[in-house]
This record gives sequence, structure tokens and C-alpha cells, in this order.
Amino acid sequence: MALRSTAHRCRPLGWMLALASLALWSCGTPEERYKWLSLVFDGVPLPPSMQSTIEGDEDNRIALVVTQHAPYAADKCSDCHGEVGKFSMSLEGYSGVTAQVCLKCHAGTREEHPWMHGPVASVECLACHEPHESRYAHLLRERAPKLCLQCHAAVDLKAGGIPEHEDLGRDCLNCHIGHGGRDMYFLRIDLSPPKPPEPSKPLEPTGPAEDAGGGAGSGGGP
Repeated sequence: MALRSTAHRCRPLGWMLALASLALWSCGTPEERYKWLSLVFDGVPLPPSMQSTIEGDEDNRIALVVTQHAPYAADKCSDCHGEVGKFSMSLEGYSGVTAQVCLKCHAGTREEHPWMHGPVASVECLACHEPHESRYAHLLRERAPKLCLQCHAAVDLKAGGIPEHEDLGRDCLNCHIGHGGRDMYFLRIDLSPPKPPEPSKPLEPTGPAEDAGGGAGSGGGP
């Protein structure tokens, strides 16, 4: 009888955990779902953005390095999601946040270079960056060139006649600045051609030119 009573009491708890897990799985980012589900269950698979890179066999794994957005690392969810807590956040608090919220801290980024990258100028930050954490530097969603090939077709890059573009395994950020630059190709300063010198202005005359013959009225008859 005691065993049946214990099982009966545990059944609602199991349903509550299942419903809570379903709610967490249906909202939030993959990283947030992993964070909370792993507190309850063992063996929750890592989302793609948190998976380590594997080279060679299983014994030669590259260590997982995760970069985190400062507000997320400090549990300051309200900085981006409004005045709500992790357990009381509405669906709008999760899904209603757009990249416009990035301008609260990064407003100057849109105009930091003479030539700006289109996604930066149009506040499409989430096209390239993860909002919470990533295994790549600068919170990038993917490593270049895979990230850049989302918009820049490989065939167009190869058709440009640039030798470095023939190898699509090269990291674009070795030569280009992601947000913009001082020329239209966003080349790094050490690779960018120097600015041409500004043309010198002609000197302005300081007064009327003197007559070569000694001035007016200096001549006379023989």
C-alpha cells in the first residue's frame, strides 16, 4: 500500500517536469533550452552553436571555447528582454526581441567606418552574431568563410580575379574587416592602399601686380 501511495505522489511530479520541459523546449534559444533542460535531464545534446569541433579520431578533440555576450554572462536578461525574470519571461520577451536592442549599447557601430557593411548599417546584427554565446570569437554564428558565403556567392568571388578568393577555405577576416573599412572592400589597414594626397591649392595673390615698367606715370617723352 505504501509503495502505491509513493508512486501515486510521484506521478504528478513527473507530469509537471514533462510539461515544464515541453514549455522550455518550445521557447527560447537552443542555448537557453540546453541550459535549463540539462539541469533536469542527463544526456541533453548540445546545440550546434555549442558543439566542439572534432579533428581526427575521438581522442583528438579540440577544446570547446565559448564566447559569451556580457549581459548574458552576468545574468542581466532584462538588459535586452525587458524587466522580467528567467521564469516569468513572456513569449514576447523571448521572441519579440530584435536586433534593434543592440543599439542600446552599440549605437556607434553603424557609423564607425567611412564604408559600412550592409548588415551592420541596416542593423541586421543577428545575421552574423549569436546574441548569447558562441564557440567562435566575436559571437559569430559560423566561422568565415562559411558565414560570409551566406550572402556572397562563391562563383562571384572566384570571378573577381582576386587570387586569394580562389581558395574558399581561407578566412575572409584575415584580409577584410567584418563591419566596414576605409575603402569599399573593407580591407584591413595594413592591406588597404594608402589614401591619395589631397591636391595642393594654388596660392592666392596678396595684392595687385606691379607694372614691369616701374608703375603708372613713370614714362615720358624723349
